Amino acid sequence: MGAPRGKKKSSKQRFAERQARKQHAFLNSLPPVDPSWTASLRQERDDEIQVITEACDVLGREIYEIAPDGHCMFNAIADQLLCLGMLSKDKADAKHMRHEASSYMLKHPDDFMPFLPSITGEDSEDATSHDGLMTSSEFKKYCKLVAETGEWGGEPEIQALSRRFEIPVHVVQRGPPTIVSHGGNDDSFGGALTAEKSAAQGDRVIRISYHRRMYGLGEHYNSLRKTEPVA
Repeated sequence: MGAPRGKKKSSKQRFAERQARKQHAFLNSLPPVDPSWTASLRQERDDEIQVITEACDVLGREIYEIAPDGHCMFNAIADQLLCLGMLSKDKADAKHMRHEASSYMLKHPDDFMPFLPSITGEDSEDATSHDGLMTSSEFKKYCKLVAETGEWGGEPEIQALSRRFEIPVHVVQRGPPTIVSHGGNDDSFGGALTAEKSAAQGDRVIRISYHRRMYGLGEHYNSLRKTEPVA
């Protein structure tokens, strides 16, 4: 007789083990540093994992890992739209999401330009004429970068995709707040929610997670899929 088979690990357990291995490899690759800094980094990572995991438990969600390639936010939202049946598989990628976000922003410049700093910098000579905010020409260049390059996506692009697909986007993070809401009943940049209030809005919500420390590679987004039952 062969050795008895062990109990199948849940996706949450497998995810935690993968993150521990990645973080261990990352920390081992760093040059010698102040031990107190390393301890602080580990504590921030642990706190982030705990807060996001607890929110996911309330929401009935689990992290679905997205490749950390600069397109993570767009791919995370594409995965959510695919899971919701709002996007076909051939369009569930960053390229399509970037085009949709850029197109929406270009059609509604007044909704986004007041929140975007000048590309030349808030303290540049050119910026003094428009209070450090983007000019129309700069905004067009910015939208072109969103559509055609690996420019990192953030709140403006999340808001654009929320409005384009007419669905709220809830971003789970270490916080505070634990969840930042875009679109839906709070059609603004960065409405605060608890996990319980997010759960009360049902399943027709895009839910993604935002990480600053979990991967040791900087800022990153993942998709939050419905929790799979353990066999």
